[in-house]
Amino acid sequence: GETQRVIGEAGCGFVSEIGNADELAEVIIEFCDITDEQQNKMRHNAVKYGEIHFCKRKLFDYIEDELYLKCDEKKSFVHNHV
Repeated sequence: GETQRVIGEAGCGFVSEIGNADELAEVIIEFCDITDEQQNKMRHNAVKYGEIHFCKRKLFDYIEDELYLKCDEKKSFVHNHV
């Protein structure tokens, strides 16, 4: 689902199917087998993705913009149908 999409998009880790313990064990082993440099790259990617997509300021700006847009749409609708 969404977690798999985000991890894949960010390039920051491995995923396994929910409830599949064997697959989880495989990705843990896979993670342990990669180099420190690769693990650091994943960490860097995770932080960068989080800063871009989950920054509070950016999220609040987006919510504020959406609220203004919805209010403007509602005002326009009411004005055109009264």
